[in-house]
This record gives sequence, structure tokens and C-alpha cells, in this order.
Amino acid sequence: MQKEWLQGGNDWYYFNSVSGRMQKNWLQGGNDWYYFNSTSGHMWRKWLQGGNDWYYFDSTSGRMKKNWLQGGNDWYYFNPVNGHMWRKWLQGGNDWYYLNPISGHMQKGWLQGINTWYYFNYYNGKMYSNAFFNDGGQTYFATFSGNVHSPKYISQWIPVRAPEGCTIASVAMLMSIKGEKIPNMYAAYANLPQSGNVFTGVGFTTIIPAADLVTYVHRYSNDIINISGSSISTLVNYIQNGHPVLYYGWSGYESRYWNRNHAKVIVGYQNGNFHVYDPCYNYQWDPAGTSGGGRYDRGADKWISWGDLASEYSGSGAVTIV
Repeated sequence: MQKEWLQGGNDWYYFNSVSGRMQKNWLQGGNDWYYFNSTSGHMWRKWLQGGNDWYYFDSTSGRMKKNWLQGGNDWYYFNPVNGHMWRKWLQGGNDWYYLNPISGHMQKGWLQGINTWYYFNYYNGKMYSNAFFNDGGQTYFATFSGNVHSPKYISQWIPVRAPEGCTIASVAMLMSIKGEKIPNMYAAYANLPQSGNVFTGVGFTTIIPAADLVTYVHRYSNDIINISGSSISTLVNYIQNGHPVLYYGWSGYESRYWNRNHAKVIVGYQNGNFHVYDPCYNYQWDPAGTSGGGRYDRGADKWISWGDLASEYSGSGAVTIV
């Protein structure tokens, strides 16, 4: 009479070491668990559904899987105690993962939560936390809890009309990627140490230098830094790592390009093109030709070429957020 393990063709069976009865269903062997078909008795070596739970048994050894399993391009996680396939949030050290509540596969890319979005690394599935990142050419920031923010369009005309306040509106756009706001936009415009009146333009000659702007806005965010002098390639590096960039260029109202008197924000980069938010419009959907009518009246939300950016950016003014 056979006792313990027996191979029959490509299958394995187990017979009780005392009675010799063929094993069916569950068997514990040391720290491992096995499952045997409840009818034929052959050792299970694939997925198994038990009630509302799923298990996986190694295709060679038949051992019940615990912890991580790669299946094709997907990853799964199994409870290290009972082997149940994980189908919810999972913390591993300082990192968080999400396992699909139906299929159990590890989440990659975007996940919509309640009133928020999360983003998971495409390679290792770790949720982005307290980090800038770039996806699809756009810049984003994930908070400590994983909530993702993107730059918001902010106008220098609405709700506060500040014809010479482009730098403040642009800084507010930088801060918005972290979900931060300038608490009083009117006061921020009014106290800006810049030549002339921000609201009427009387006495205005040039916008505030980037270094002075950074010093001024540190009252709102110490994360704003001066990167003036950076090449366009360096700006691309910042953007591709999730950091939007404020740069000094020209507005559609300027006809004499003797000085770069306008601030805009680059919120994305892809295939040699830059995604630019220009605060010199009422609304984000305002098209070209609605703000001054000049050469640089491209629209509030516009993709421009590398050459377009090079035609106005000289390195004289650039700021980002870290």
C-alpha cells in the first residue's frame, strides 16, 4: 500500500502516512500548504477559488503561494498567513500598493479614489507619495497621502485685474501643483516690489527680476527657487521630473521686444513641444488672438515648439518649485 507521495504521469498524489488513504482537499506539510482535487486526488498546481477567495499553487512544487507572484505582465500578492489573494490596499515598509478588488492584479498608473486620484509606478507598483512626477508629458505632484495635484490655470485678469501682475499669477500656478494657494491674491499683487502700478500700469517699465521675485514669494512658499540662466535642455529636465517652470518671455500685447516683460508657466513637455499656461487671458479656454493680438498671443493653454520657446526665452528669468 502506497504511503505519502506518489507520482502518476504528470500528476502527484499523497497518501496518508498511517492509513494510506489518498489525500483530498487541503494538506499541510511543514510550513507549506497543498491542495488535492476533491474528486481525482491529484495535486493542484494552478489557481484555485475557495468561496470568495483565490489561491495560487506553484506550477512545479504545488506549494500554496504566499507574498508576491508575477503572472505574465501582472503582479499579485497573497496573504503570508492564509494564502488569500490580496484585493485591496497593501503597505510594504514605507510604500503603498493597490491590488485590484476583482482581479487582484497590482495597480500601475492612475487610480481614481473618492474625490482624488492616485498614481502608481509602472515598474514596481509603488504609489507616488510626496513626489513630483511626469506622465504623458504633463507635470504632477503626489502628497504624502498619495493625492495627486496638477498645475491649475490662474488668470492675472480674473478675479483680480492686474495687467502687470503676470509673475504673481504664474507663481500661483506653480504652487497649485502642490495644492497650495496664495491666500490673498490682491495683497500679493499690491505689495509686489516692481516698478509702476500693478493694477493701472502707471510708471511700469519692467517686471520684477526673477531673483527678487523668489525672495518676495518666499512669504507664500519656500519651495520656489530661482533657476535663471538654465538652458532649455535643463528646463526640460525639470519638467520631465514633474516640476513646472515659470519663464520670462513676451505677451501678445508687446510690440517692441527689447525686454522680456511677461511670465508664463510650462506645465508639460513631450516630443519637442512645451505645454504653456499664459496668465494674460481671462480663462483657460481663451484661444489665440484674444489677448493683445501680437506675435505671442497664442492662447491661454497652448502647446508650442522648441523653436517657439527658443525665440523668446533667453535664460534671463526662470523659476520652479521643488
